[in-house]
Amino acid sequence: MNHPEISIDETTPVLQVKTNEGFQAALQRYAHGNGSSAGVAGAAVRALVATCTLVDVPKGYKVVLVPDEAAPNEPDWEECKRQAEVSTGLKVEPHTFSILKREVRRWIAHRHSCQAAQAEGSALLQKALRIADSAMFELLAVSCVDHDGHGLVLGLTDANALEVRSLADADENLREAFDWLRERGYVVLAEDSEGEHIVVERRPGE
Repeated sequence: MNHPEISIDETTPVLQVKTNEGFQAALQRYAHGNGSSAGVAGAAVRALVATCTLVDVPKGYKVVLVPDEAAPNEPDWEECKRQAEVSTGLKVEPHTFSILKREVRRWIAHRHSCQAAQAEGSALLQKALRIADSAMFELLAVSCVDHDGHGLVLGLTDANALEVRSLADADENLREAFDWLRERGYVVLAEDSEGEHIVVERRPGE
């Protein structure tokens, strides 16, 4: 039986995720029918977050992020002052104006911090999904029959590694991997005179 070769970018974060105990346990549960593709993706996310420590923190200490006093893209302070006076009905004196500036700066810094964290979280999720995609492709590689010699047309097999002609008769783990990759736009199910088979439209990273 020939299998398509799946290449994975072996960068440090990917290796750390692949060797993470939680991620490996999720893959084992999935392989033995006790887990799910969502569990694999979740374990990949948790493992990837664990690799993203910014600094080595000595024992007994913790990292605290403190915003700069001056936030980026500061507003029109005169307009802020006018709006404060309109909304409160009170005149903003010089000493209260400095307090107003400080609080507005803190709010802007907090807003930028939240936006940055949201963007970072989205990037981590995308990395975790790519790792999960690769894991699902690896499962297909070891489970399917390579019909065209290029890993683009894959025959289905059952739990005993015998080729079958219907997805309904295929191994449960193979079916779940196929469903995951189909939803992600990598593969489709095709049919010819001999039965159903998987067609790879693209691979992870393409």
